[in-house]
Amino acid sequence: MAEDSVRGIVLMSIHPQFSQLILEGHKKVEFRKTRFNTEVSHVVIYATSPVKKIVGYFEIQSINVASPKELWRSYEKVSGVRQKFFNDYYGDASQGVAIEVGKVYPLKNLLSLSSISSSLVPPQSYLYITKETFKQISENVRDTQFSPSRPLSFWNPNNSVYIVSWEYWVHGANNFWFARRLN
Repeated sequence: MAEDSVRGIVLMSIHPQFSQLILEGHKKVEFRKTRFNTEVSHVVIYATSPVKKIVGYFEIQSINVASPKELWRSYEKVSGVRQKFFNDYYGDASQGVAIEVGKVYPLKNLLSLSSISSSLVPPQSYLYITKETFKQISENVRDTQFSPSRPLSFWNPNNSVYIVSWEYWVHGANNFWFARRLN
């Protein structure tokens, strides 16, 4: 990655199941309610509880601001979410933000925020980070492409089918679980 291609960088809190879908290449857009205040070229993915680690980052392909109805129409097939979840998220909002995911960089080892800086805290939505902080994170990028998860079991609470699996990041270390709803 060329150093001059890095402009603004944000650390963004994303639920583990959506982080997983981004890393696997199935979720090509991240929806937000507000746009960034400055130009941003990269998003560092902080997977929220129970993972609570930085799992990778992605280049921003583009940012689209439009009504939620227009965003859904444009991104439904690559959203990684169901329409009900999308509608509940935006509620009565008149506009939303779609951050298109470009090239994705999974990390070799998951990183705690404290391993990067004692002053980093999990952001409510996102926070701007320095190029120096980003350099520490980007030095930990995996050399190989992300491999799909291996299912371990199926789980059926409330008549919904979930597939539960582990992700093995480095020889079985730093694993985390996620459940993906199938119906």
